[in-house]
Amino acid sequence: CFVDKDRQVHVANVGDSRAVCATRKGGGPWGSFDLSTDQKPERPDEKKRIEAAGGFVEQLFDPEDGPVGPYRVWAVRQQYPGIAMSGSIGDLVAGTVGVIPVPEQVTHVVDDTWQFIILASDGVWEFIESQEAVELCAKYFPNVQEAADKLADEALKRWRHEEEVVDDITAVVVRFR
Repeated sequence: CFVDKDRQVHVANVGDSRAVCATRKGGGPWGSFDLSTDQKPERPDEKKRIEAAGGFVEQLFDPEDGPVGPYRVWAVRQQYPGIAMSGSIGDLVAGTVGVIPVPEQVTHVVDDTWQFIILASDGVWEFIESQEAVELCAKYFPNVQEAADKLADEALKRWRHEEEVVDDITAVVVRFR
């Protein structure tokens, strides 16, 4: 993610990390919109590519509880790779079943309502929606370091409440002014 001299934000994303823009006009309410799109295997376009490459997409299956967790990419009749994203850099095994290292690229024009951007790993987005993340970070704005720390703390708290394991949690907040 970078801003050029023409006030355009260029975003390239592989996997399920996400870039989110926080907007605000005057003293009005905070808004949000995603600058990137998660590369998830259940997305119809991603699923089609994976299946064309010989992989398949489904959740883990627990004999007692049925399907559990996120959709994952699998090799046919195998217990691997089990990756919960359809884009990944450097995963050679997943690459054999349609997981690609090619970033999705998009450009956005910055306007005066843009206040900050959140760049965060899927460990943040698993239990926190983009708008909620913006509202949480806005409480600490313009202190972007504290905003990022509080967002990561909240993500960790939710993982501990919901799951027995904790996914990677990384958050960066960058302000425009």
